[in-house]
Amino acid sequence: MKNMAVVAGGLAVLLASQGLSYEREDLEEPDGYTSHILFNSEDEIYGLGSGHATWIKNLPIYGNYFIEFFYNGIEEATYGAMGLTIRLMPRWQLAPFIGVGGSYNHSFSGSRTSETLELQDQGDSYYAGYAAGGLRWLINDRRGYLELFGRQVSSSLSGDRDYWVAGLGMRVLH
Repeated sequence: MKNMAVVAGGLAVLLASQGLSYEREDLEEPDGYTSHILFNSEDEIYGLGSGHATWIKNLPIYGNYFIEFFYNGIEEATYGAMGLTIRLMPRWQLAPFIGVGGSYNHSFSGSRTSETLELQDQGDSYYAGYAAGGLRWLINDRRGYLELFGRQVSSSLSGDRDYWVAGLGMRVLH
């Protein structure tokens, strides 16, 4: 096991040293700022988000790092999230997509202890991983878009605290 850690560390150093000569413009194509709303009326999850997106040149790979602010009714808490989504998405006028991502969700409500809480860590900050899918429609000569998406979110908190959200994403200008 120790030998695998040494090999992995050496590989990481090798890749990092190769990355020093990395020219972003050769491989990436900025796609601009994004915005979206999130909702799940069943679990009372509502929020807003914004991010910045990038395409890998000549490939259907799209990345978006984001911040979100949302209320999670399962936790009865308000959160600020920072995360990253990677999608496989063709560059068509009307394009389906699938993706995966993750985020750190910081609780603004803080950790609470009470006999009325169902779970001891209810309302705590947590990490989340998710799978996503949706449909994007390019508008305004491909400078803007509207998209509908869904996420199945897996929470790092104890118990069955996973949830789904639907979203509407948009950018009017590029």
